[in-house]
Amino acid sequence: MERDGPNTALVSVRLAGPGNEAYLAYTTGAAALFAGLYGCTTLFHIYQAIRYGKKRLCWPLIMGGLWETGALVTRALAVVEPTSEGLFDTQFALVLISPLWINAFIFVLLGRLVYYYLPSKKLLGMRTWAFGLIFVLCDVS
Repeated sequence: MERDGPNTALVSVRLAGPGNEAYLAYTTGAAALFAGLYGCTTLFHIYQAIRYGKKRLCWPLIMGGLWETGALVTRALAVVEPTSEGLFDTQFALVLISPLWINAFIFVLLGRLVYYYLPSKKLLGMRTWAFGLIFVLCDVS
């Protein structure tokens, strides 16, 4: 990681094969802004889950939001300390893993919508438990 100004870090990423390099420019301000925005929406989701008594349903969404907020905070710290591989690796792992939690919430929500609003309790000929199975199988592979 190199510095390209006081609040940015230039990261070189090597893609598959020689000569295939991409450069990413991380800025402290953007990372802090989006960490704050994501943190606020996550806090609002926590409030809604408690207020409407849907903590069991919403915990994957909340977990994904917390991990994504953590990734953005860690990214802001990684820009300030560009030589720390631990910070960069942490934010990179959290950015990759946090969408899985949000996708899990979407599949649970889809299953509940099908179960409660379709009389046949099927969508595309599949029962609701099949959506969870498909999610897990696609997620593992």
